[in-house]
Amino acid sequence: MKDFTELSQFDLDPSAIRLLDEEFCRQHDVVVLGRLPEGDPGASLPLGMLDPGNASLIGLVETRLQRKIAPIQLTDYEIDLALAFGFGGEVRATGQRTSTADQLTRKIDLGADRRITFERGQPAAKMVIDILSEAMRLRATDVHVETYANDVDVRFRIDGVLYQVNTPVTPANVSLLVSHVKVLAELNIVERFQAQDGHFDALYTGPDGTRQKISLRVSIIPGPYGEDVVFRFIYAGKVMLSLNELGMHPDLLERFQRLMHTPGGLFLVTGPTASGKTTTLYAALSSIASRHLKILTVEDPIELEIPKVNQKQVDGRMSFAKYVRSFLRQNPDVILVGEIRDEETASAALRAAQIGHLVLSTLHTRDAVSALNRISTLGIDTNLLAITLIGVLAQRLVRRICPECREPYAPDSALLSALPRLPTDLTFVRGAGCGHCRGTGFYGQTGVFELLDFHDALRRLFARSHGIPSERELELLLPAPMFEDALDKVRRGVTTIEEIYRVVPLPER
Repeated sequence: MKDFTELSQFDLDPSAIRLLDEEFCRQHDVVVLGRLPEGDPGASLPLGMLDPGNASLIGLVETRLQRKIAPIQLTDYEIDLALAFGFGGEVRATGQRTSTADQLTRKIDLGADRRITFERGQPAAKMVIDILSEAMRLRATDVHVETYANDVDVRFRIDGVLYQVNTPVTPANVSLLVSHVKVLAELNIVERFQAQDGHFDALYTGPDGTRQKISLRVSIIPGPYGEDVVFRFIYAGKVMLSLNELGMHPDLLERFQRLMHTPGGLFLVTGPTASGKTTTLYAALSSIASRHLKILTVEDPIELEIPKVNQKQVDGRMSFAKYVRSFLRQNPDVILVGEIRDEETASAALRAAQIGHLVLSTLHTRDAVSALNRISTLGIDTNLLAITLIGVLAQRLVRRICPECREPYAPDSALLSALPRLPTDLTFVRGAGCGHCRGTGFYGQTGVFELLDFHDALRRLFARSHGIPSERELELLLPAPMFEDALDKVRRGVTTIEEIYRVVPLPER
């Protein structure tokens, strides 16, 4: 069978695309793919074509480029898409031509060069754009606008922590800002006494001039002094982390990867909101995705598009459980259920895992052990759970010490005495605070984990217990508790002991 090719396999480079002029490319339906080979003028250059067998056209292109080409089969749509990327031209769709520039102007323009200003009488549109631009520049994941009796607070969540920022939003103009956001998100502008959720798109121009599509999820709730708004950034061009970048200890990573290649069973990732569960599952799916596997997901919301993974969005007509039951008729190999929230979803997920599918999902629990009690409260038979469940990964996110201002220090003795089972060989590092980290001492986040994988000893424990074993019995079978993983990251200078105390569940003394 001939090798399959498509545009997504190539890393497009505008300078390479422009080696051939636009008129020639459109006339002959060709486009240069990939990046120019460095230091090897004799290397073949991939060329997308409607007719890779057209020898005369291949010869013409090789003469123009003065190098050999490797013809690649593409569709007309893929060629137009690549040319639009290289020249900013037009994209054909269902027989019509739509200007790329027109598509961009329908989005909100944010920019790293914009700053929050404080002149009187600012339009609501300017305040929204300035605040969201500043949030993007500072790597915020969320923006919170909160109304009080005589004040309005605006806070950015950066690396999991909220920071208040100065803005011109006041009790006198916050209603104008909220109304403008409702227009952007296509919500009911006159409704002020019911919660509303929506979204809108934006384009962010970074410090280097690159443009990135952003989707903003909007939540608005009423209150006694006005309406509160939370924006959440969903990055369309966000770089997906690999499993090696999550912060897992090598031994735990090896066990986790082994479980991801199990042909069937239920695997749960657990932790509180914003603990990185979805990021971990996306990394897992990306690691196993191939053309030989059918992977289906149901999410709320879809936070990142994974190449060649069939992702579905929950809505008022299709719930998690309905999607999972429908998936079973689609002949999948792997199913991801964004969250198990109720008995119906738990039953559908377990049923799919029982009949030979690898099912991945999330729960909101304190740790890996308590996840078993949580899912059993959803009406799941414990014998079936013991047979079907292959593992539970619990996780939290801790902030990384800023690499630009690291320094040794001595933590407060009262803090050290509050932490149980501290090794005597720990050395402590922190970030002193600098321009790179905005004085916080932290830059970025990493995960801390514990993995309870179901092996024969654990299944025998279930059988002896005639139900869910006690937490103490389960903890004895946990190879490395999360607290130990966290202390290892303190030992290696990844994070601080204060951050561990803030985020990680502490074991009993």
